Amino acid sequence: MTNKKTADKDISYEQAMERLQKILAAMENGDMTLEESISAYETAVGLIKQCRALLDAADRRIEVLKEQADGEVTVQPVADAYANKD
Repeated sequence: MTNKKTADKDISYEQAMERLQKILAAMENGDMTLEESISAYETAVGLIKQCRALLDAADRRIEVLKEQADGEVTVQPVADAYANKD
């Protein structure tokens, strides 16, 4: 199994997860050399970091509709909605 030591920055969350699943399956199979296992682990760590970054970015994009006391609906980021809970 050939692994890149760094994750591709242009792949989607779903693609990164698919690569992680393939790496895990290959490692669980037990047919990898020690060096291949270490390389796969390094790649997996990079993919996990990338997935976390993608999830953080998605979280920042999610907006919550919050009805004001006067009935007006405003849009605000999720983090602000939870910070301003009444």
